[in-house]
Amino acid sequence: MRARDYVIHLEEGLVEWWIEPSGVARIHAPWGELWLGESRGGGQEVWVEASQPFDLLLHFGGASFYEHAPQGRHRFLLTLLDRTDVA
Repeated sequence: MRARDYVIHLEEGLVEWWIEPSGVARIHAPWGELWLGESRGGGQEVWVEASQPFDLLLHFGGASFYEHAPQGRHRFLLTLLDRTDVA
C-alpha cells in the first residue's frame, strides 16, 4: 500500500501520481505545478504549469499514462477505452 498519492523522482525529472477522487488535487514539484481539472464523461483533466520540462507518470482508473510536459501550461485529458467496444 502506498503511503502517499504521489512521488517526486528528482533524479529522473519525473512526477508519479495516483489520481483518486478523494486524493490529492494539487502537486507542487521542483519543475512546476500540477492540478486536477474537471472530471468529464470523456475522462479526467490534468493541468500542468511547467517552469522547465519534466515527465509525468499518471495512474488513473486502472491505467497508467506516461506524458512529457514541456515548458508552459498544458492540459492533459486522461481517457479510458471501454474494452467491451473492441471488436
